[in-house]
Amino acid sequence: MAELPLLFLLVLGLFTQCTLGRVQVKGIYLTKAGQQQQYMNLGSDDLNYQLECHIEGDLSAIVNVTWSLDKWGVVYTWVPATRSVAVMFPLKEHVRTPGEGVEVGPDIQFTSPDVSMHGLYTCSVYHTATDLVVNPVSDQYSLQMYAFFQEEYSLSARVERCTVYWSYSTPRMYPKPEVQCGFWDTSSGVLVKEVRGGLVFHQDLNFVWHVFVQDTPIEVRDAPRGTSFHCTTRVTIANYTRHTHLPTNSTTQLVYDTIENEGCPVLPALAEHMDVRVDGCRLNCRGECHQAGSQPVTAEYRCDPGYWSYWEADNSLRRHWRLLIRCDEARRTWVSEDGSQTLDMPFCMSRGTAGASCSVFILGLAALISCLPWTPTPVTHP
Repeated sequence: MAELPLLFLLVLGLFTQCTLGRVQVKGIYLTKAGQQQQYMNLGSDDLNYQLECHIEGDLSAIVNVTWSLDKWGVVYTWVPATRSVAVMFPLKEHVRTPGEGVEVGPDIQFTSPDVSMHGLYTCSVYHTATDLVVNPVSDQYSLQMYAFFQEEYSLSARVERCTVYWSYSTPRMYPKPEVQCGFWDTSSGVLVKEVRGGLVFHQDLNFVWHVFVQDTPIEVRDAPRGTSFHCTTRVTIANYTRHTHLPTNSTTQLVYDTIENEGCPVLPALAEHMDVRVDGCRLNCRGECHQAGSQPVTAEYRCDPGYWSYWEADNSLRRHWRLLIRCDEARRTWVSEDGSQTLDMPFCMSRGTAGASCSVFILGLAALISCLPWTPTPVTHP
């Protein structure tokens, strides 16, 4: 039994000797102030990040530690024998190097990183360990960055006649953001209409993105009512979302007032050989009617001269037919003289084609337009 401790010590000694003779890279970590970080935030006031190459084993066997970056090749080399460091572009002048009172080693100590330094880093350790087949030993780390600089978000809109002109600008940021602008329902928060025209995604020489649009037009008739206009900017890697709304001022209020303005619906399209006369109508930007003076808005329908009104219900003709409707602004609809919203419309046809000889097509068309509730469709006003 006394031989057992001796055997244990012998095995432990051999294990220790083998371990000390090896050199291993056990991982690469991004840290700041001793705390591990997932991403590098270039918009932070403190940019003293560090890429740490965790090396284990016989450190005396290390010849040099070399860092390479996928897009640039070798960017940093440390030689322990001379305690020297060589730094290449794009890290040059952006990391700590040996100097008076400054000690550096195999880890990259950033002082002013920028987005050109993102990418896949490889830490390669060259050594003299004879029992290792692999030389150098290495590991890789994908350095992810995001950045939000000091500029403010800006969103504005103004209306001229029946056109809204909108402008938007983001701060400089990295990586490329997702930007979605449009009209959101004020009740449900659902995007009703997206507006993408005019958005510019610009990347400068430092790889930083800037998104903007300047005075892009939207016709008022294309803007849905009951909505608010804003832009949403997202950076997925940083789990970042920013909603930018129009400022609260008189210019914005005028935009929304113009969009929300509602009158009596656009008059329906005229049937063939039918004429309409509209009096007292002031059109809004959607072609809807408001009362222009002291009298209500009226629209009088007649058949053209030489044409009679044909009524499919009793297969009858009437020579002098007219329909007078008025705009009920309180209800935002058109009503007949007796206040009804159900408006009977005939088919206008010449006297010679009346009677039993009417084609099936004419009868079908008359049936479609007769006795239907008032449905607004576009019309050309005289």
